[in-house]
Amino acid sequence: MKKVTFSAVMLFAAICVAFSSCGSQSKGASDADSLVFDSIVVDTVAMLEGDSSLKCEINMNILYASGGNAAAVNDTIMNSGIFNPNIYKPLAKADSGITMRQAVDKFVAAYIANYREECGKMVAAGVRGASLNYQYMVRSSVAEGRPGVITYQFDTYSFSGGAHGMSFVKALNFDKATGAKIGKADFFTADADSVVTGRIVENLSGKYQAANLDELKKKGVFQFSEPFVPDNFVLGKDSVTFIYQPYEIAAYVFGSIRASVAYSDIDKVIVKK
Repeated sequence: MKKVTFSAVMLFAAICVAFSSCGSQSKGASDADSLVFDSIVVDTVAMLEGDSSLKCEINMNILYASGGNAAAVNDTIMNSGIFNPNIYKPLAKADSGITMRQAVDKFVAAYIANYREECGKMVAAGVRGASLNYQYMVRSSVAEGRPGVITYQFDTYSFSGGAHGMSFVKALNFDKATGAKIGKADFFTADADSVVTGRIVENLSGKYQAANLDELKKKGVFQFSEPFVPDNFVLGKDSVTFIYQPYEIAAYVFGSIRASVAYSDIDKVIVKK
């Protein structure tokens, strides 16, 4: 098994140039095959052509892998929604064989071009106001939890008009030895849903002071659907934390909702290797 090292550094300070690559490479790497993470930071503003009072802002801190299995890890990250300002639109698959730097540059150029085209048409039609100031932000982090697993997590915020912006949280779990993504079907047995959903409901009932699922629904959780196991979770040291997006199981005011379940409570439905 290859040794895997990484840094969980997140860079939040704004910078004065439009694009910057920051080497936050882990110093613990002992050989060329080790998996490490570096950062790409983008902090740029593009004005709407013909109207300097309107602008779009892009602020991103994206960790990307280098070293052993980096290509597989980065391909998964690039196709996970990290470059998708509109979560309601289908994901466009990243170009095959491109680097994370190339993917970032392509996204930024396309975002600015789309902003200028879309809002330029609205201004020409007489639309004005702060709702034409768009914004896209990404923050990412890497952490170790369950043995043999690295979890990559990113949070996005997108505003493109309307009453409020939209937040999105995604967790990607990777096998250290292979760089392969560990999805729901890889970690849980085929008959796991009823067991796991029961524990999720139990956790959220305690969090929102509900006696049971019916009461939880009355409080606004699982208001839009029956309980389900999302393919969006963090494999922590002692428990798995499931993440639901805003609007996925409750109103926007709830934000993202997390439910943690101890491995010991669901051990019988975890795939044994």
